[in-house]
Amino acid sequence: MSLSILTGCAYLNDYTNHSAQVKQDFIDRIAKDVVEVNQNTTILNSFVIAQAALESNYGRSELAQNYHNLFGVKAGSQSQNKVTLPTQEYVNGEFKTYNLDFQVYDSDKTAIQAHQKLLLYGTTWNSKQYESVLKSKNYKEASLALQKSGYATDPEYADKIVSIIEAYDLYNYD
Repeated sequence: MSLSILTGCAYLNDYTNHSAQVKQDFIDRIAKDVVEVNQNTTILNSFVIAQAALESNYGRSELAQNYHNLFGVKAGSQSQNKVTLPTQEYVNGEFKTYNLDFQVYDSDKTAIQAHQKLLLYGTTWNSKQYESVLKSKNYKEASLALQKSGYATDPEYADKIVSIIEAYDLYNYD
């Protein structure tokens, strides 16, 4: 399975719009799977949980609810399980809307496993693309490394990830 990712900005609909309980319920729901999937890796659970929260709008995006795609993963050209949805990408200093193909997963856990595989083995064009993320010593380093690695088009991506981690004490999962 080849993965390529330049995340869609599913979170642009105001990722702070849900109640604290809705957000905490999402975190509680996926945290166990994130910890289990990443237990024998150097991947920091805090930033994976925060990414899923940000990318899926705390599990409320259409992509997350209907297709278990928690991370805005684009579908490769060979993918048989995909759906076309509008998304926003940050291009030339502004957000623009595009209709893009996204990967469909069988479950949230399958999406988390695919995300782990991407971080560990990189993209089809660069197997070491996320090496700096894997070598990060803390969630701030990991978030910045992920942004610098080209994961997201949003120039404030790392700051948003760190904000979620700190708001919900997600570093306790590391």
